[in-house]
Parts: sequence; C-alpha cells; structure tokens
Amino acid sequence: MMTTLEIPSVLSSSQRRCQVLLMLYLPDAAVTAQSIIAANGVDDAMARQDIAETRDEIQRYHRLDIVTHHDGCYRIEGTALNQRLCLLHWLRRALRLCPQFVSHQFTPALKTALKQLGIARPLYDDANLRALIGFCSRKLQRQFECRDVQFLQLYL
Repeated sequence: MMTTLEIPSVLSSSQRRCQVLLMLYLPDAAVTAQSIIAANGVDDAMARQDIAETRDEIQRYHRLDIVTHHDGCYRIEGTALNQRLCLLHWLRRALRLCPQFVSHQFTPALKTALKQLGIARPLYDDANLRALIGFCSRKLQRQFECRDVQFLQLYL
C-alpha cells in the first residue's frame, strides 16, 4: 500500500495570512478558497484555517470581518476607516514577510485594476510616485528606506 505525502507550503503561516488579506483588498478580486489554495500552495483544510486565523486577527485588532458571500467569494466587511487602518498594517507587514508576493502579484493586479477603473496613469506611475516621495524626503529632511518607498508607492 502506497501513501501519498503532501508537500507542505514553503510559506509560513504569517506569510500565507498576509497574502490572503492582500488578495481580499484587490479591487474586483474574486477571492475563493481555490484562489487561496493556488496562491499559497496549500490544501483546502489549510486554506480554510488561514482564512479563519486571518478573520480572528482582523476581528481582534481592526473590528473587521471576513464574510463568505453566496457565490463562495470572501470579502472584508467593516467601516471604511477600519479597512484603511487594516490595509496600512497588513501592507507594511506583507512588505516585510512576503515582498515577492507584493511586487509580483499584488502591485501588478492593483495597477491593472486602477487602469480598468479609468484612473489617470500619472497618479500611479512609479516614476511620478518616486519623484513625489523624493520631494517629500527632501522637504522632511529624512531618508526613506527602500521598504518605506515601496509602501508609499502602493499606498499613495
């Protein structure tokens, strides 16, 4: 009798939760258990555990909830302010824990969504944002670290 071994995800629990949450913040993203399984390289049980742990954490710290809609998609619910504060917190965390996900999946998907919404390209163009951050850096007489620049480019 041969048993099959599941290959564990190469991502830590914290990294997986960051990726789940950032996926939920993408505009018009249909986040399902299957999309989480694909993004995090886990099985169904682990994906559901990651969702539950993420839900517990954002309920405790941000008074938000992750709800399942009738179509099986997950959404974040709560006040706009709490959602913004949560995004600030988790985006900073994701830049530290899973920068590849942020740069290779979250950022391109966000820029595509902004383009589809008809947002003027100069408002999210990397060169313009770097110039604005550089201007602020000079005015504040403060040198921003690379991760700070990346965060500001996404949040602005």
